[in-house]
Amino acid sequence: MDKGESIKSDLNSLLKDFHHPNPKINYQAYLNMVKYWPEESMLILLANLDDKDLAIRRKSVKAIGCFGKKALPPITFW
Repeated sequence: MDKGESIKSDLNSLLKDFHHPNPKINYQAYLNMVKYWPEESMLILLANLDDKDLAIRRKSVKAIGCFGKKALPPITFW
């Protein structure tokens, strides 16, 4: 298994990093989520918009922005 596959196979690890307090770790986590798990991560990030924690909501908005134009249809129907 190469490095790309090991990153791809670990969505749970990326989600843990997404919740980490360090913004650099968050940034790398959501870039990898968008790259390797776009459909799954989009659903998770959209669900986070209803989270009680304001920091999680803000991180999710930033992460959804990384999807570019692909984010518009899911946000429109959310």
